[in-house]
Amino acid sequence: MWIARVTLVRRCTFQFGGEEKETESGLGQPLNWTDTSIHDCSLDFKNITELFIHRTSFFSCSIGFEVGDILRQVTNSHCQPTADIHFTNNSIGNNSDINLGSVSSRNIFLMGNRLLDQSSINLWNWMGQVHLEVTNNDMERDAKMIISCLMRNMTSISTVLLRNRGGFLDCTFADTDDLVLGSLSHAAILISANLDVQLSVGTDSIRSLQLSLSDNHLESFRYILGTSYEVHTTAQRNRITNYDLKHTFCRSYETTLNHSMEDNDIDHFNYIGCTSRFNVNITNNRFHHTVMAVESESDNHPEAHVIRLEGNQWLEGGNTSALFIGNAVNCVLYIINNDIRGYDSSYGAGEPITLKGDLTRGGINIYNAIGSDVYLSHNRIQNCTAATGAAISIVMKEGTISVEDSEFTHNLASINSGVLSVWGDNRNVTVRGCIMSQNEAPHASITSLGKLQTTTISNNTIHVSKSKSKVDSDHSVVVSDRPISQMNRLFCPPETKLKLDSSTEPYLWLCSPCEDGKYILGAGTLENHKTSNTKCQDCPSYLQCSNGETPKTLPGYWCDRSSTDKTTLVCYDCPSDYCKNWVHNWNDSCTDGRVGVLCGECAKDHTLGFLSSSCIHRDKCHGGLISVILLAPFGYITLLVLLPIGDGSIWKSASFFLQTFPLLVGRGQWNRVKGVVSFVFAPGSNDVSSGMGFCVGDTNYVQREGLLLYIPLATVALFGLACIAVMLWNRYGGRRDNRVEFQQLLMEKEGEEEKEEGEEEETEEKEEKGRSRFSRCSTGLITSCLLVYSGVISICLKLLFCVQVQTENTNSWVLYNAGNITCDGPWRYTVVAISAFVLLPSPFVIILLRKKMKSMNSHTSRDILMVLEGCYRKRCKYWETVYLLRKLLISIIYVLGSYLYWARTAMRVVILTSLSSHLVIQPFGDSMGQALETVCLFSLSLLSVLDTTEQQTGNVLLEIVLVVAPLLFASALMLRKGWTKMKGPIIRKIRQWRGQ
Repeated sequence: MWIARVTLVRRCTFQFGGEEKETESGLGQPLNWTDTSIHDCSLDFKNITELFIHRTSFFSCSIGFEVGDILRQVTNSHCQPTADIHFTNNSIGNNSDINLGSVSSRNIFLMGNRLLDQSSINLWNWMGQVHLEVTNNDMERDAKMIISCLMRNMTSISTVLLRNRGGFLDCTFADTDDLVLGSLSHAAILISANLDVQLSVGTDSIRSLQLSLSDNHLESFRYILGTSYEVHTTAQRNRITNYDLKHTFCRSYETTLNHSMEDNDIDHFNYIGCTSRFNVNITNNRFHHTVMAVESESDNHPEAHVIRLEGNQWLEGGNTSALFIGNAVNCVLYIINNDIRGYDSSYGAGEPITLKGDLTRGGINIYNAIGSDVYLSHNRIQNCTAATGAAISIVMKEGTISVEDSEFTHNLASINSGVLSVWGDNRNVTVRGCIMSQNEAPHASITSLGKLQTTTISNNTIHVSKSKSKVDSDHSVVVSDRPISQMNRLFCPPETKLKLDSSTEPYLWLCSPCEDGKYILGAGTLENHKTSNTKCQDCPSYLQCSNGETPKTLPGYWCDRSSTDKTTLVCYDCPSDYCKNWVHNWNDSCTDGRVGVLCGECAKDHTLGFLSSSCIHRDKCHGGLISVILLAPFGYITLLVLLPIGDGSIWKSASFFLQTFPLLVGRGQWNRVKGVVSFVFAPGSNDVSSGMGFCVGDTNYVQREGLLLYIPLATVALFGLACIAVMLWNRYGGRRDNRVEFQQLLMEKEGEEEKEEGEEEETEEKEEKGRSRFSRCSTGLITSCLLVYSGVISICLKLLFCVQVQTENTNSWVLYNAGNITCDGPWRYTVVAISAFVLLPSPFVIILLRKKMKSMNSHTSRDILMVLEGCYRKRCKYWETVYLLRKLLISIIYVLGSYLYWARTAMRVVILTSLSSHLVIQPFGDSMGQALETVCLFSLSLLSVLDTTEQQTGNVLLEIVLVVAPLLFASALMLRKGWTKMKGPIIRKIRQWRGQ
């Protein structure tokens, strides 16, 4: 026995034993090293009876150990294994090579060794009924352990590869007799709990083989299977980067493979081979990419060749196919309950390929199959891309295919078949109970089926996606050479019609857009054997319809589905500034903050305001601003009480101009000025967005108009109450008699007519100072009525202006300016009464009032007549009635202007007629009043001609001139009038001062 303990050997070259020392069987000596260091040595030991090497360090060594007499063992085939090899807890470093050879070992233990650098252990074993354990070895990445068991005439081998770490481990088990299969009747290989190992296992000429692979974390596992009668392999709970299972060649004898994989996490799994019978079960695994190339060398019934993939996941995605199965001849393929997501194959799953070429095409790619049965059930495939057959591509002949109860979503084929492509002549294809949603392809976005004897496509739910492909699409959904059952649910994308072409081959289902000049609402559908949206509608003049696009609405229109035919659109003129003023989708007409019928309702968290037609966010509302509205009537009262009644021509022309020009000028930069002017001089008569809008709280349209109506009505009511109070004070407070006052003033008037202009002005001043309180409130009441008339009539007309809307959600009369409010509220009766009995008769009531005042001999009646007719010539005292009728017509035209196409023309006609009649009749009594009215009407006439929604720079400048000029002229006349009245008192004061 060679025994070494605690020994250091350096720079040695020895050879122990050898062929020149041949011994009889069983002779020789054992070798036992413990705690030994071997450095820079080359040793070769032969004919060792047993080998025990423990805690030995090898550094830069090349050492060979040969257990048994190889020459005797080879020539005597009936020798029985007697020796053991124990190579444990050793350290091999600095490129050392350890060679362990055995010809008669019973047990071989390679345990707890550490291999550094590029060191290696090479074990070869001849002719032994061997139990081999390779456990707890730690190898650096470049280190390797190679095990070769080449045997003859033995019955079994058991191998355990356990808890090894790193490096490369290669194991080969084979019989060396090429003439006889099955010299080794049984082999069992257990591989478990190995970490970061590159593992390769090869077997050949084994009658019965069992291989178990469990709980490993391997960089790679390669299993080369040679000839065997029966092979059972299992793989459980492993994490493997690359897993290759290869059957090298087939022979005429029967070979049966049973392969099971469960709960593994494998990046790339490749199975390539052929056997007479195979049963492959792959369940609950996680893959990145799987290739299975199978081929049977016999004509067995398909039940003898079964592949079952169930509960697996391919979720990593990438530029590859998820699952490839090639050359499945007479097989049964069960692909059940699997998840596949995000695989992108730019060349397509159905492109002809060979096993020698690229196997990465499509989601599920079954290629070159013959006579097989393919069952796909309860699978989920989404976001896969290929040229053809993005989800599933099958190239097969003489087979049957069944796809049932599966989900296919967002798969994209650049050429053909977003879900299922079947090429070849086959017996039957069944597609049943599947959900297919948002899949795309230029041709056959769902499925394209080749030549078939029979086909069954039923009980599927199909949601077709609108094609985003750059390639022109023929809009086909299903293409088959056999008729397609209508026992399906199909939903085309928006704005496409459904066409079921069953007259000629191939049979087509299409979801196609309308041609130019036509449109379709919604989408074509097939449900319960019934189809809808199968034809397009002609495009009306207020829409723009182009190929495949949502119908566009022209500016100023609001559209919705018809109440009588939901496939057609009905459109209505939209209130000013409610709808977009550019071409827009028919179902997106409202400006920001507006929704509902005719865009007449404010969106959530928005409300109506003042000085703006837009809806304002409620966060910007301030309740305290309502005081502006509540106090406004008192401001008007103060102004009208102090207003000299003798200036009638100026304030009449100026107020009419200020109330009318905002209705005529264009939008845009004028909005702020228009809104403020309209709010001050005619509250509620204009709905433009001024940019200065404010809100006081949650207010609907009727409430807002009611608040605006409060300002003029409260002004008139306060004047009326003031007149009643003054009258009661005069009656019961001892005021002087109005009749005597009137007689005195009448005498003064007769004298004043004979005086010169300076004296007339002095008399007017005296009269002004002598006006009684009752006279002031009476004239203020009449003036306020004349001033607010146009604003009040505009508000009332807008509250009464209703249109009939017949749409899918609304079929009633609604307010034109508030489509969410129907025209059947109780408040309408009050507005109707005011309009019918007060506002409309008002122009003619003035005639009766004038007649009544003339019959009265009082100072107050004289002042009222001064307001109504004081500025007109003797034959034109009726002109105030004309003024009110003109305001009434303009208010009516303005309210109807957004709805009636001829409103602008009517407005121009009214204003031009007013100018013409004014120039011909010349109703004003003084030349300055006549000139101011001429300037105002002329400016309004030009503004009505320029009225357009498309403003140009030149037009805007001209509008500014036309608006400012009358106002400057009116201001000049007022200053002149004021100076004339103030000149006399000032001169008298100066004279009195000089006299003193």
